[in-house]
Amino acid sequence: MKSASNRPVDSFVLFLQTMDESSCERLGDIYDEAVHFTDPVNEASGLDQMETVYRDLFKQLKQITFRIMDQAAGDPTSFIHWEMSYQFRGKSRKLPGITMLGFNHSGKVILQKDYWDASKGVYEEFPLMGVATRTLRKIVRVKHHRAVSS
Repeated sequence: MKSASNRPVDSFVLFLQTMDESSCERLGDIYDEAVHFTDPVNEASGLDQMETVYRDLFKQLKQITFRIMDQAAGDPTSFIHWEMSYQFRGKSRKLPGITMLGFNHSGKVILQKDYWDASKGVYEEFPLMGVATRTLRKIVRVKHHRAVSS
């Protein structure tokens, strides 16, 4: 059994907390050649496509940092609850999310699924989509009725 300090999820967390544009050169240290990645807006298969996703992330967003809120390490699947802070269009933003990771026998990520709210993290950034997203959210939101006192 691996100790808590050398679990694959710990290597990934360290990668998240220290990543910058130069991290794209070291993706093979964390990811398997056959990695599969999905999130609400991207899908990638293999290291080359994974590198494209990361390079685009750094092109679109600035000053990216991750704060790890919680994690659950499993074998072979682990989960990380995180909050990403970044600059987009000159404004500071925060986006909470969850990452599910699957590891191969060597401890490299073979599967990564990121879950976050694209309606807040992407769509609201564009004027017409933002209005539509907020309006739709108001329409489908549960309306709580106030209790009538007797």
